[in-house]
Amino acid sequence: MGTGAHRMDTRWARAKIHRRGKKELDKEFEPKLRILHFRLNRISEDDRKIPSVCHKLRCEAFHRAHLRPQILEHVCKLLYQTVADVTVKLPVKVYSIPGGEVYKDSAAFLERFALQSAYNLGTYEREGKLRGKLVENIAFDTAQFARALSADLFQRIDETVDGLAYVGETDDRAKIDHNLKYTQFWRELGAKLLKNGIYEPQLGEEFKARQAAGGAKFTLSKIERWRRVALAIARISSPASALDHYWAIDKRFIPLEQDVAEAVCRYDDEINMGVHDRR
Repeated sequence: MGTGAHRMDTRWARAKIHRRGKKELDKEFEPKLRILHFRLNRISEDDRKIPSVCHKLRCEAFHRAHLRPQILEHVCKLLYQTVADVTVKLPVKVYSIPGGEVYKDSAAFLERFALQSAYNLGTYEREGKLRGKLVENIAFDTAQFARALSADLFQRIDETVDGLAYVGETDDRAKIDHNLKYTQFWRELGAKLLKNGIYEPQLGEEFKARQAAGGAKFTLSKIERWRRVALAIARISSPASALDHYWAIDKRFIPLEQDVAEAVCRYDDEINMGVHDRR
């Protein structure tokens, strides 16, 4: 009796997990790409990477209202061509062709793709003629794409370092690095320690101990590594690899970039208020 009940519970749990997984699959974009590539082997690694990163950029644009004008056109062209290529790799298996007079939209579709009849659709698709028509006059320059990604990331990194120097009122890289590390320490631990009655020199010792243990998420040396990768992206010959490297740095860099931009705005406001008060 106990064993039977256990088996029923196990089957119920598995069914629940399966339903939940299917529900997530219906809702999420990334798992669908992973299944098409890793499990079904229907699309390539590049076919998976490109729409994956583009989907993240699309979500960023939609939810944060943040566009990337320097790379937007290049990314859109790459995504368009990738999806057009996938139409050959994932062809439709079944067609329904209604009889009678052809609808206006259907007639326009047939005319656009130079199809004499809807019955030719399967042949055109298999031969890649639909894909060829879709990408007609859509020029994509791989080298230009890589350079655009590189320039965008490189410029933003340099502007962020300049912002750190500006709010810290120093061009000394050692001081900039110290200020960056101490700000993170203060937010994560220092303010709590002070509130609990921990003062200098104990506060300074806590900071040193935390840095020795690698406590800072952002450092100038890490930013410099990102900068070198940003430069190297310009020499990558694969669009998918260039985009993947770009996003790998971008997603780690964005929190710091936003934080420094806000700090620069606050600093400018303080300066303006000081000038106003002196008047």
